[in-house]
Amino acid sequence: MLNDTRPSFKEACQRHAVTVEHLLKDLSEHHIFGVTPAIVRRVYEQGEGKAEVIDVLLQSLTRLAGTPYTRKNVGGLSFLTNVEIEAEDHHMYSGY
Repeated sequence: MLNDTRPSFKEACQRHAVTVEHLLKDLSEHHIFGVTPAIVRRVYEQGEGKAEVIDVLLQSLTRLAGTPYTRKNVGGLSFLTNVEIEAEDHHMYSGY
Protein backbone atom coordinates (compact mmCIF):
# COMPACT_ATOMS: atom_id res chain seq x y z
CA MET A 1 0.00 0.00 0.00
CA LEU A 2 1.34 3.40 -0.97
CA ASN A 3 1.42 6.22 1.52
CA ASP A 4 -0.85 9.10 0.60
CA THR A 5 1.22 12.27 0.91
CA ARG A 6 -1.75 14.59 0.35
CA PRO A 7 -3.00 16.47 3.41
CA SER A 8 -6.29 15.45 4.98
CA PHE A 9 -9.13 17.96 4.90
CA LYS A 10 -8.37 18.88 8.51
CA GLU A 11 -4.66 19.29 7.82
CA ALA A 12 -5.41 21.52 4.83
CA CYS A 13 -7.71 23.63 6.97
CA GLN A 14 -5.14 23.88 9.74
CA ARG A 15 -2.46 25.04 7.26
CA HIS A 16 -4.57 28.13 6.68
CA ALA A 17 -6.03 28.49 10.20
CA VAL A 18 -9.50 27.65 8.85
CA THR A 19 -11.86 26.37 11.54
CA VAL A 20 -15.25 24.69 11.42
CA GLU A 21 -16.75 28.05 12.36
CA HIS A 22 -15.03 29.73 9.41
CA LEU A 23 -16.40 27.07 7.05
CA LEU A 24 -19.93 27.48 8.44
CA LYS A 25 -19.77 31.25 8.09
CA ASP A 26 -18.53 30.95 4.50
CA LEU A 27 -21.34 28.53 3.62
CA SER A 28 -23.88 30.93 5.08
CA GLU A 29 -22.40 33.91 3.23
CA HIS A 30 -22.62 31.97 -0.04
CA HIS A 31 -26.23 30.93 0.68
CA ILE A 32 -25.41 27.24 0.97
CA PHE A 33 -27.93 25.79 3.36
CA GLY A 34 -28.56 22.31 4.73
CA VAL A 35 -24.98 21.63 5.78
CA THR A 36 -25.22 21.47 9.54
CA PRO A 37 -22.39 22.05 12.02
CA ALA A 38 -22.37 18.29 12.75
CA ILE A 39 -21.91 17.49 9.06
CA VAL A 40 -19.07 20.00 8.73
CA ARG A 41 -17.38 18.63 11.87
CA ARG A 42 -17.59 15.08 10.51
CA VAL A 43 -15.86 16.05 7.27
CA TYR A 44 -13.35 18.18 9.19
CA GLU A 45 -12.50 15.55 11.81
CA GLN A 46 -13.00 12.28 9.91
CA GLY A 47 -12.85 13.26 6.25
CA GLU A 48 -16.12 11.52 5.50
CA GLY A 49 -19.45 12.67 4.14
CA LYS A 50 -21.65 12.79 1.08
CA ALA A 51 -19.70 13.59 -2.08
CA GLU A 52 -21.61 16.80 -2.78
CA VAL A 53 -21.02 18.04 0.79
CA ILE A 54 -17.31 17.30 0.59
CA ASP A 55 -17.14 19.16 -2.72
CA VAL A 56 -18.93 22.17 -1.24
CA LEU A 57 -16.55 22.21 1.72
CA LEU A 58 -13.53 21.94 -0.57
CA GLN A 59 -14.86 24.97 -2.46
CA SER A 60 -15.30 26.81 0.83
CA LEU A 61 -11.77 25.93 1.92
CA THR A 62 -10.49 27.15 -1.45
CA ARG A 63 -12.20 30.52 -0.97
CA LEU A 64 -10.99 30.89 2.61
CA ALA A 65 -7.43 29.73 1.97
CA GLY A 66 -6.90 31.38 -1.40
CA THR A 67 -5.42 28.06 -2.53
CA PRO A 68 -7.26 25.57 -4.74
CA TYR A 69 -8.34 22.41 -2.93
CA THR A 70 -10.01 19.52 -4.75
CA ARG A 71 -10.49 15.79 -4.37
CA LYS A 72 -7.22 15.37 -6.25
CA ASN A 73 -5.04 17.23 -3.76
CA VAL A 74 -6.75 16.34 -0.46
CA GLY A 75 -6.31 12.83 0.88
CA GLY A 76 -8.19 10.58 3.24
CA LEU A 77 -11.67 11.42 1.99
CA SER A 78 -14.41 8.81 2.34
CA PHE A 79 -17.59 9.30 0.37
CA LEU A 80 -20.75 8.04 2.06
CA THR A 81 -24.00 7.14 0.36
CA ASN A 82 -27.43 8.25 1.55
CA VAL A 83 -28.09 4.65 2.65
CA GLU A 84 -24.97 4.62 4.84
CA ILE A 85 -25.86 7.93 6.45
CA GLU A 86 -29.48 6.97 7.01
CA ALA A 87 -28.41 3.64 8.54
CA GLU A 88 -26.31 5.52 11.09
CA ASP A 89 -29.17 7.88 11.93
CA HIS A 90 -31.69 5.10 12.53
CA HIS A 91 -29.95 2.49 14.62
CA MET A 92 -32.11 -0.45 15.50
CA TYR A 93 -31.61 -1.84 18.98
CA SER A 94 -32.70 -5.19 20.22
CA GLY A 95 -32.84 -6.47 23.73
CA TYR A 96 -33.39 -4.45 26.85
